[in-house]
Amino acid sequence: MGVTGTAVNVWASRIIPAALLAIIGYVSWVITRPVVDEYLLSPPESDRSPRIGAGVVVLVLYWILMILMTTSFLRLLYEVAFDPGVIQTRDGHLSALKYKSRPPDDDPEAQTSTNEKKRGHLKAATRGFWNRLMPVGRASAPYELQDFYTKDVFVCGDKGMPKYCSTCKIWRPDRARHCREVDRMGGLVTETSNKFFIQFNTYTVLYCLFIITIMGVFTDGVRERPDVYILSHGHWIAVLAMGIFFFLLTLETDITALILAILNLTTTENIDMKTKVWQLAVRVPQGFDCSGIKTVSYPSGTLSDPEKTGDDADEASPSQTQADTHTFAILETEPGDNPWDIGRWENFKQMMGAYPWEWLLPLRHSPFAKPQETWSTQCRSELAVHSFFTMGIDIQAVRARAGFCELTQEEWRLHEVQKARRLGFPNWVAGAGAPLKMWHAYFAQKKKK
Repeated sequence: MGVTGTAVNVWASRIIPAALLAIIGYVSWVITRPVVDEYLLSPPESDRSPRIGAGVVVLVLYWILMILMTTSFLRLLYEVAFDPGVIQTRDGHLSALKYKSRPPDDDPEAQTSTNEKKRGHLKAATRGFWNRLMPVGRASAPYELQDFYTKDVFVCGDKGMPKYCSTCKIWRPDRARHCREVDRMGGLVTETSNKFFIQFNTYTVLYCLFIITIMGVFTDGVRERPDVYILSHGHWIAVLAMGIFFFLLTLETDITALILAILNLTTTENIDMKTKVWQLAVRVPQGFDCSGIKTVSYPSGTLSDPEKTGDDADEASPSQTQADTHTFAILETEPGDNPWDIGRWENFKQMMGAYPWEWLLPLRHSPFAKPQETWSTQCRSELAVHSFFTMGIDIQAVRARAGFCELTQEEWRLHEVQKARRLGFPNWVAGAGAPLKMWHAYFAQKKKK
């Protein structure tokens, strides 16, 4: 029975953190002992004087970058393990899981077998630190229907109901998806850990760039006297090679993560950001004539579709009751709109924090991870709407096209300019961290030929 990618990923999540910490320890020793102590401060040859200033600068800058990178990494691990931002299933189950080898998806006999060894895919495990390196810590309670219709806007399906996860049997909040790696609504990098993920990648890029620079500059000196530095020569090459490898590996991820933060997009949303059409349930203003508009009423969930009458109406739709006090219009955005884009600078602050010390230190969560207020911005205060996340001018454009409000020329101009800037962003950069997108486009184009 083969081991699937899920099992490999789980074991990798346990081994890689320890391996990375071991690499950091090794590089720290090389920089401190062979480079600074033996080469800069106490050179063995008589014709070279100690370079105390250079040694102090290298040592101080190295340890500052190393500490910032390591603390960001440890904070990221903590969030992934103990506050992962996932949502409980309907039965409230969120225990630690130990992945065994899973049968292939195309082997129904193995999946339904009564033999545990043959079926073997998930098994309860004892608690422990290594088992907690996957998102199995605290989780949010499942969202109820009233959590949606008490807001002014939420993402919905064709019948005006919130998106539903058939696996977890819960309503999906806006922008959430089911992650097969953790088998929960959420993912490996979520709203609670995305900021620390960006900080870790950024500090890793700077750390590797510093290592490459230092080892590149002082390699010439080592090569001048291989007889003196023969024991350190291998360390020099090893650290330089690791610096180049992790720099190239992390740079792509870091650029992508920063771009997605600035554009206020998730990795999934980025795949079709230029053509994506969002279907939203938008609260109908009091006294507005809804004739000709597809609406849904809550709490009953009664659908009113002017295009379907009589025998064409959905027989399974519940009847409207006197308790239905929340009426929502089912509207669509234009292709390329992003309801959560509040401007590049505000998007960045929503992810990283409002102050420079929050950008640099892995202390506080992102403001949008623990929001105090989620009213829309970029519009007059009387037009603001309440939702799961702060929304921008694009949602007001949707409401204005439906006749729910009127926008000023400045607000329409802001909507058009912001959309043009977003759609004009270099697609190859935005897609750098999504290899699947590029491979899909490549094979699709090849298939057309």
